[in-house]
Formats: sequence, C-alpha cells, structure tokens
Amino acid sequence: MESKKLIAGLFWFLAASSAMADGWVLSGGYTYVSEDVGNIDNIVGDTDISLGAIAGGIGYRFNTGDAFSITPELRLGFGVGDDDVSVFRGIYGGTSTADIKLNRLAGVTIRGQHEVSDSIYVFAQPSYINVEVEASAGSVSASADDWVFGYGGVHESYYPR
Repeated sequence: MESKKLIAGLFWFLAASSAMADGWVLSGGYTYVSEDVGNIDNIVGDTDISLGAIAGGIGYRFNTGDAFSITPELRLGFGVGDDDVSVFRGIYGGTSTADIKLNRLAGVTIRGQHEVSDSIYVFAQPSYINVEVEASAGSVSASADDWVFGYGGVHESYYPR
C-alpha cells in the first residue's frame, strides 16, 4: 500500500510544473497541515499536530493580461506522515499515545499569479479543503472530517520554460 502512495506521490510531484494545452494545468506537491489541539480535554504535553500529504490538482488558467492570471483548481491528496499526542486516560490514570494520521484531503483553490519575469512568478492561493483524519490509541480508533481554510503564501518560485 505504501509503495502505491509513493508512486502516486512521485507522479504528482513530477507533474507539478507540467501543463496541458488550452489553459488546462496540472499541479502537485507536498502539503503541510498543522493544528494546535491544546483546547481539547485530555491532551497533555505537546499539543501541536503536524501532518503531511501528497496532493495534486487540475485547474484551468485564465490569462487576464499584464502577466496576471487566475486559476481555479480542484485538489485531491492523501496523507504521507502521521503524528502522535499524549492523552490523559481519565479515571484509569496515566497517559496513552494516540497516533494521528491524515487519510485524505479534497477541495478547491483559486490561484492569483503574476509573472515577474520569464522564469519567476509570485502568487497567492487561498484554499477551502475537506480533510479526514484518523486517531487511534490501542484498540480504540476514531475518524472525523472537517472543512478548513488554508492559503499558499506569496513567494517566488522558479519554473523552467
């Protein structure tokens, strides 16, 4: 199962800078999901959960002129790492370690991009993504999903032409 995820991840990574004709674009790469769960009862110690995913997308690029474009995109991904937190066991005393993993993510983004030169561009990319996570400790497990807002920071990236 892990080898299939690795192969799919490599495919999306290699497709990150490729494009299809007529404005269609493919994207892919590593996505980082982080959440502070310090407000949840029974969590002790480090309360930050950090998960990684390989995600890919397909969108359509609309050139608006003056080296600016807008690209709405559908994204889909799967988790490639997990994290753990210590959980207080309540009336039983002591703590247990809960393993947290990201099962999948799916959502939409819209990317505003300005080409500074032939090989450098800056962009902003707000995202509205549904993530499904699973937690397990011993023989007990639970999963949940939720919609979250995220963004791709404004930065410079190099891509070959």
